[in-house]
Amino acid sequence: MKHLPFPSLGIVILLSCVLAWLAVAQSPESERKSSSDSGDVVHLLTQLVRLQEGVVAAHRQQYLAGQRSEFLAAEIDLSKTRIQLAKERGQAERVLEELQRIVKLHEQRVKRLSHEFEAGAITAVEHQKAEISLLKAQVRLAKARSGEDR
Repeated sequence: MKHLPFPSLGIVILLSCVLAWLAVAQSPESERKSSSDSGDVVHLLTQLVRLQEGVVAAHRQQYLAGQRSEFLAAEIDLSKTRIQLAKERGQAERVLEELQRIVKLHEQRVKRLSHEFEAGAITAVEHQKAEISLLKAQVRLAKARSGEDR
């Protein structure tokens, strides 16, 4: 296995969290808004999306380097946060796009885990959990398409 030319994923995540905390902690009190303010929620979700994009990139590099990585799960988490952000902004079409993306990512994850299951690398329960997650994502997408989840 190749070693990556950058710090481990844990260090990347830790540094990202510390930098985000410092950015918030150092902003003047007069610039901070109440947590119930939608603008503040959008700002925080935007920061979270940026951090998660970094985590996804690190996972992708691990995967490309031949290391075991949950990059698809990280991408699913990123899309879930993007959905929250789109809902805060009132972007219904963006919500649907991300829900479709989540379904595709779950399909890819089930396919990859099917190969791992057949090779004996994971248990049947792990594979079934991935299939359950796919079905739940499909239900969320169907509800959103029918207008139930808007």
